[in-house]
Amino acid sequence: MENKLNILQNTNRTSLTMGLEFEGVFTSRGNTQSISELQTVFNNDEELNFIQVKTDGTHGVDFEIAFPILSIDSELSWYYVNKVLTLLVNNGCSVKKCCGVHVHIGLKPISTNITNDAFTKLSIDKYRANRSYVSQSSSSFDDVVDNAIIKDVVLRYAIHQLDINKIFPPSRTNNRFCQGLELCVDAIRQCDGSVSSLMNAIQRHSSTNRRDKFFAINLQSYARYGTIEFRQHGATLERDKVKPFVMMLANMFNHSINNRLLANNSRIERQDLPNQPFNPNSKLGLLWDLCKTDNGATTREIMAHCGIDNAKSVRRTISTIRSKFSHHSVECLTQQHYNHRYGTSNEQHDLNGYKIPSHIDVAITSNSIDESVEDHFLVGLEDEYKTYLLNRITHFS
Repeated sequence: MENKLNILQNTNRTSLTMGLEFEGVFTSRGNTQSISELQTVFNNDEELNFIQVKTDGTHGVDFEIAFPILSIDSELSWYYVNKVLTLLVNNGCSVKKCCGVHVHIGLKPISTNITNDAFTKLSIDKYRANRSYVSQSSSSFDDVVDNAIIKDVVLRYAIHQLDINKIFPPSRTNNRFCQGLELCVDAIRQCDGSVSSLMNAIQRHSSTNRRDKFFAINLQSYARYGTIEFRQHGATLERDKVKPFVMMLANMFNHSINNRLLANNSRIERQDLPNQPFNPNSKLGLLWDLCKTDNGATTREIMAHCGIDNAKSVRRTISTIRSKFSHHSVECLTQQHYNHRYGTSNEQHDLNGYKIPSHIDVAITSNSIDESVEDHFLVGLEDEYKTYLLNRITHFS
């Protein structure tokens, strides 16, 4: 096992972000007994006044601590995590079995134009100033990771779910708030790789056939936050227990990106165009119906039918349709196609035409995974964190 896990170290690292949520309880010995009191403690701390204290719907959980977006690979991030958890301990807060730690992994890597510490500082300063997060369209982010990577990480977690369970105490396995994925492996393999199909595979093929977020991996957060939420970690107020798990998750993404991804598989796929994708009474809808015939329609016919007063505006409308589907979704027909000679339009350019076909051929470029490469959840992980997690497995076994 050790030799297998030491191969393929991830030296070319993609920097990912995390959003951390720590659940906890108040105690009789504590200085704070309510969410508002605890929030005031953080607000009055000049260094930690970016922390949000929230309610949690779980029975027995008194509060949830929510961080802004942080860089996983930033030492500054982990400095703040430690400071926050220490403040909770110093104010008499604690945890119980019903509590957990939830880790959101952002699916847009941090841009190489900004350092990890600088990103964390930017994010904290922004949240501190106006309680808003760094925009997903910010230049601080690169493009979202490929769906093939997301599917591969989810699949690898599911394949090794029973071994991952051994990292945690029994209270975090078969837990109704973080149900395991071991029964979903085949369904995940067979899905098309979109996040919605992954979510459906997990929800339909779990032991309870549930339609909620309470799985070891919650994919519902993707649509809302652009993240994947990992819900299995047990409650703790110790940074050094959480960090190895977070580093394991980041390493799983990096191993899939650097060692298992096969890029640029191309194929031609037929795509049927809809009967009517627009409001049928709008200019776009009227043009669509008119042109989606065997012979299409001339620019002059389009102008008369759609209430468009010049050929240039027709071309702009055509461009709108092409931008929604593809350039090939509207064919351009010459005026000779309609039996008009050159010059007949008297430079009005309104005797050419357009046709919307029933289907188009689309070149699909997709990425796939090399399943011959080792898939273990600890492969390539730094020794410090790997040793800690292996010791946890030995302890709970």
